[in-house]
Amino acid sequence: MAEGWKEIIYTVQDRVATITLNCPGKLNAWTAVMADELREALATAEADEGVRAIIITGAGRGFCSGADMSRLAAAAAGKSTLGAPPAPPEPPMSRHTPRLAWSTICTSRHECSKSLTCRPHASASYATLTP
Repeated sequence: MAEGWKEIIYTVQDRVATITLNCPGKLNAWTAVMADELREALATAEADEGVRAIIITGAGRGFCSGADMSRLAAAAAGKSTLGAPPAPPEPPMSRHTPRLAWSTICTSRHECSKSLTCRPHASASYATLTP
């Protein structure tokens, strides 16, 4: 779980769990790995009775730049292939599609008993989902 996470940082302080998207070199571009780790971190925070609120933020100067297009760009340049086609999407949304992955997180918010706030890097730009 937490020890194996590569693209997020999970901390708890003063009853607040902070989940940091941690790929600042790519402005925290969204990947399937990040989606999986974020879901795990949200489940960890939900299960922790000592956590009362959850903040999602990004490391470095960007919150999340969108989908990580590096695999597609490498394939277009002939430096790699995209490999086998992906498995069919997970119903009802795919974790591989950034917009839909965020929708999955927001949808799963209805099952979360904690306040969830996203803290992007912009003045007074906050989105909060409350129970």
